[in-house]
Amino acid sequence: MKVGSPPRKVFDVGFRGTFDLIDESSGSTIRSNADAINIIVKATATDAVLILWQAAFSLGVMATMAYALSPDLQARYSGPLDLFQHGGHSFITATLWYAVSFPRWDCYRVEHDPVYVAYVAPPDSNELAPILGLMLIVLIILIIVAVAIGVAASKKKRRGQMPR
Repeated sequence: MKVGSPPRKVFDVGFRGTFDLIDESSGSTIRSNADAINIIVKATATDAVLILWQAAFSLGVMATMAYALSPDLQARYSGPLDLFQHGGHSFITATLWYAVSFPRWDCYRVEHDPVYVAYVAPPDSNELAPILGLMLIVLIILIIVAVAIGVAASKKKRRGQMPR
């Protein structure tokens, strides 16, 4: 996938249906080309709750990867930013999930598809600046709310310990 003007390579994506197990302490391969199990599962309300908290931080990456991997999304959106702005909610409200299982991974590092090769090149334009600013504002609000809840809980606990 290429972005910017002039276009620069952002990442390459490759696929394989197998996985390798790597012992991180020695770097040796424990098992190679083991078959991964790929399934489609029904999403539940609990799934949305589990990903909603991280959506502000990861939707941009998910939109970029989905756009790069899907000819269908490339036909419907002009780019990852368009997908993020006009279709990003689909990542949270999806009715189906693609799941991958690694049988007998035995707590070793799993290397599986897709395999990503990323290239670092700062963008020429500031088209993502408004999105990053919004994500920073959301993060600050979440921190303020968490601190306020902690302070309120602490005050309530202290009041409950006061002699009457």
